[in-house]
Amino acid sequence: NAEYMGITEQMKAEKDREMHNIGDKVLCKFHDGTYANAEIIDVKRAESSAKEESKEQFTYYIHYTEYDKRLDRWASGRDIEPISQHSVVNMSTVDKEKSKVLTRGTKRKMEALYPQSEGLSDLPREVMDQEKKYQEKTKIRNIEKIIIGMYEINTWYYSPFPEEYGKQKLLYICERCLKYLRKKSSIIRHRGKCTWKSPPGKLIYLDKSPPINVADISGSEIKSLSIYEIDGEAEKRYCQCLCLLAKLFLDHKTLYYDISSFRFYVLTEDTKSGSIIAGYFSKDKSMTNDNNLSCFMVLPPYQCKGYGKLLISFSYYLSKRDNRTCGPETPLSDMGKICYKSYWTDILLQTLYEHKGNLSIKELSTLTFIREHDIVTTLQELNLVKYCKGQYMLSTVNMKMIEGHFKAKEEKQKVSKRQPLKFHPDCVLIKDCLLYTSPSPRDRG
Repeated sequence: NAEYMGITEQMKAEKDREMHNIGDKVLCKFHDGTYANAEIIDVKRAESSAKEESKEQFTYYIHYTEYDKRLDRWASGRDIEPISQHSVVNMSTVDKEKSKVLTRGTKRKMEALYPQSEGLSDLPREVMDQEKKYQEKTKIRNIEKIIIGMYEINTWYYSPFPEEYGKQKLLYICERCLKYLRKKSSIIRHRGKCTWKSPPGKLIYLDKSPPINVADISGSEIKSLSIYEIDGEAEKRYCQCLCLLAKLFLDHKTLYYDISSFRFYVLTEDTKSGSIIAGYFSKDKSMTNDNNLSCFMVLPPYQCKGYGKLLISFSYYLSKRDNRTCGPETPLSDMGKICYKSYWTDILLQTLYEHKGNLSIKELSTLTFIREHDIVTTLQELNLVKYCKGQYMLSTVNMKMIEGHFKAKEEKQKVSKRQPLKFHPDCVLIKDCLLYTSPSPRDRG
C-alpha cells in the first residue's frame, strides 16, 4: 500500500507539473487553426472551471514572436506544440490533421493585418533601456475585455489603471463620461445618474450629413459626426480616463501622467440620445517639435469607417491654419502607419496629378503641409523618388499610374457600397473654436 501510494503521488506530481516553462520557444495555434512561432511569457494555474473543461492544470501566456502584441493571449496546453530541434518551424512535429501550415498567401494576409513590431536596435542606449523596462512591465495584458456602451471589446495591451481596477478581467466604462467601474450593477446605477450628453470642451466640427447609411448597434440612426476640443488642464478627470481607455489599444505613448500640456480632439457619433466617442487624437499645445498629433486612436468597433483619416485630415487642417509644416509624433503604431500611409498617398498623388507632376519635393511639402521626410518615405514605395547627388528627387511621374490608383479606389468603394467619408472644412465651427495657434516658423522667416 505504501508503495502504491508513493507511485500515485508521483503520478499526481507529474500531472501537476508545468508542460512548458517561461521563455520556451513553441508553436501555438491561431484562432483559425494555423500554427505560428511563439514564446511563453507567463504560466499560471488554470481556474477551476477551465480545469474541469480541459482537465489541464496550467494555462500559458503566449506572445506570437512574428506579430504584434495585441495577439498575445492565454492558451491551454492543447494549443501548444514543441518546436523541432532541427528547425525553428518544423511542422512535421505537429499532427497534420489538427494543423494547417501558413501558406504564403495566408502569411501575407496575416502580416498585413498584424505587422511585426519594430526592434529596438536603432534606438539610443538610454531610450532602449527605458523601452526594455517598459516592455517588461507591460508584457502581460491586465484587462481582457471592456464593455463600453453597447459594445463588448477585447483589449489589446496593458493599461495602467489603478490596482483595484487593473486586476479585473472585465471592466465597465461609461460611454459618455468615460468613468470606469468594476461591476455591472455599478454601471447600471451610474448610467441612471450620468447627465453627460457629449464630451466636455468646445464643439469645433459638425458634419450633419455624413455618408453613413447604417444605424449604430442599438438601432439608433447616426445623425451627425462631431469633434470636440478639450483642454487637458481644464478637464483632467475626463482626459485621464480617455488616456487609460486609449492605452488598452495603444502599445506606446500615453499621457496619463502629463495631460495638462495637451489638447484632445474627440470624434463622436451623434444619435438622438447623445454623442458617443468613436476615437480621438491629442496634440501638444506648444508644438515644439512640429508634431501636429501625439496620440491617435479609433476604438475597434468604429474602425474601417474612415474615422482615422478624418482625424488625420483635421490635424493637418489645424497645421494649415497655423501655417506650419508638421506631422505625427513617432513611433506610430502599426495600424497608425497604415492609416497615415493611405492618407499621405492620396493627398500626394492628387497634388501631383493637379500639377502634372511638375513639382519638387520641397514644393510638394509647401502645398500639402506634409513633412519632406514623410513625402519621401511614402513616394519611395510607389517608385516615385530617386536619390541623386546626395538628395532625394521626384522621378518622372506616370499620370496613368495615378489615374489607376484612384480608379481602383472607386471600384473598391462600389463593391463595398459605402460612400467615402471626407473631411469638410466648411463643417469647422470657426467662431466657436478655441483652436490653439502658435508662431509659425514660416512667419518667423
